[in-house]
Amino acid sequence: MPYRSGLLFLLAVFFLLPHTFSQKILALENPKKFKRIAYQPGDWIRFGTGDGNAKYSGMIEAVDDSVIVIVKTVKIENEGDATNNVFRDYVPIQEITTVYNTDRNWLYFFRNAYSGGAIVGGGALLTIGIVNAVINNQSPEPSSVIIASAISASGLLVRYLGRNKYKIGKTWKLRPMEPMVMESDGEK
Repeated sequence: MPYRSGLLFLLAVFFLLPHTFSQKILALENPKKFKRIAYQPGDWIRFGTGDGNAKYSGMIEAVDDSVIVIVKTVKIENEGDATNNVFRDYVPIQEITTVYNTDRNWLYFFRNAYSGGAIVGGGALLTIGIVNAVINNQSPEPSSVIIASAISASGLLVRYLGRNKYKIGKTWKLRPMEPMVMESDGEK
């Protein structure tokens, strides 16, 4: 009989132990679109607080009910010796007003590569056309000026197209939550 109460206690501890040690995640969600972006300890995050002047970036060390802990390691080299300084920022979750997109996928790469190339290429075409016209004592061709300007404008448009930041407020909510454990059906 005494073994039964001990066995029940061990089973209760076995099933409740994972819930006591689990790390919380920071969920950025849009309830209207059913979209959620989860940031867990070890992920890189970039966000702004208050009036937009304070911006933080770093690796998430911990998420609590009301505070997020951000860690940034700075390597300082002095006369051949290198020291790593670790800085921790404790930021209340209620003060976060903007979360910046940190996804690094193929669309992000394409957007930055195209926009940079188009802005520089359009500016170079415009400069070459104007300098060539001045050297030949002519006025620049309107068609070449329009084409070069359109190339630069398309680069600027693509750069600012897409979502770079999520403003916390009516549509996007930021809250700490327990991670959901997805159980498999046994199929692989």
